Amino acid sequence: RPREAAVVRSVQFEISGAAEAVPKCAQLLGKLDNLQHLKLNASGNEITDEGLENLGRGIGGCSRLASLECNVSRNQIVGDRLGHLGENIGRCADLKRIVLNVSRNHATSRRLGLFGQGISRCAQLTSADMNFARNQITDDRLGNFGQGLAGCARLGNLALNFAGNKISHNGLGRLSQGIGKCDRLSTILLDFADNQVGGGSLGRLGEGIGNCSQLSCLDVGLARNDITGESLSKVLEGIGRCALLGSLGLDLEGNQIAKEGCWHLCEGLAYIKELRNL
Repeated sequence: RPREAAVVRSVQFEISGAAEAVPKCAQLLGKLDNLQHLKLNASGNEITDEGLENLGRGIGGCSRLASLECNVSRNQIVGDRLGHLGENIGRCADLKRIVLNVSRNHATSRRLGLFGQGISRCAQLTSADMNFARNQITDDRLGNFGQGLAGCARLGNLALNFAGNKISHNGLGRLSQGIGKCDRLSTILLDFADNQVGGGSLGRLGEGIGNCSQLSCLDVGLARNDITGESLSKVLEGIGRCALLGSLGLDLEGNQIAKEGCWHLCEGLAYIKELRNL
């Protein structure tokens, strides 16, 4: 009797110094119908958008994926195919956890909304950790990206890193509105250090996060932006509506917060009634 083929459920790929290996890797992934756990590290390989599209096509063929870790940092990705990547990830209907690192490329916001739209089809997604730090992302399409996240009705843990881009208060405000529709979130980690965020966005940030009624842990990095002290009490007033919030981290280093700003900060913290760790 012929031996039955082994069923592969977990795979780890490491691509080093060989961008030309990406199509073969993608082709192989497309044949692993029963794959549930995929860890792919393709950092630092001069991969272009075409290579990213190939990888996305391979990932999309693994329709039973439950956990995906994909690192394509430090490549030559401009972001024109980010929409295709999101669309293919959205084909993984059983996906519960995603860790995606697209940091230190040349990605713009052009297809970020389409990427979010694709992710929104992952109805089982409970944990998302996405790193877009050190790219060329602006306010454009950040709102659409946030609306895509709002489509993930089961999302409980969210980490977003947009540090070192070109995002202002407008983009952060739009993104916050989408995050605020994820009403099952219990943990939110946001890093917007080294951008162009001014105080005008912080009220909208507080309003959005304040709608996350299950939130218990929040960490927001806003170091080295253009924030003044006047807006701090507004954001904390909004966050104070999260009745279960017990742990809060705020990084405000390198902004324009004077002595009066510290008073506003202390005043705002009083809104968070259940705070235990700061």
